[in-house]
Amino acid sequence: MEIYHPESFMAVEHEDVTVHFYRDIERLKSSWLEISPEDKDIIEEFCKDIKQLQSFFMPAGKPMDMMNIVEKIKFLLSMKDAGMIMKKYNKVTFKEFANRFKHPALRMAIYSFMPEGEYSVSSIPTRNGDMGSFR
Repeated sequence: MEIYHPESFMAVEHEDVTVHFYRDIERLKSSWLEISPEDKDIIEEFCKDIKQLQSFFMPAGKPMDMMNIVEKIKFLLSMKDAGMIMKKYNKVTFKEFANRFKHPALRMAIYSFMPEGEYSVSSIPTRNGDMGSFR
């Protein structure tokens, strides 16, 4: 069975502007910058954070309670960057994050990414899902 993975897994239209959520981070960044150059700083920061999260791999070899002290220390050190990013977005709701964007189409797209509720931006999965894989 063939599985099709489109370049854009989600698109939001707002006042004749279509915001695509591309799997490829560089494509996502360039398309959003094309829509709103004035949001350059937040777009670049968000894409940089996504790339850092993509490089993080959760070890599946052993559960934490079966790791020895050396394995636990290595694991915790490997999570340093990912943990900082998750902490950064953990207390920010999609609505709050969306409001950081100046362009109304980007605000609408970010806000509509999750169903209504107080979901934090860190609730986006970082692998093997759409935007969460951010690929």
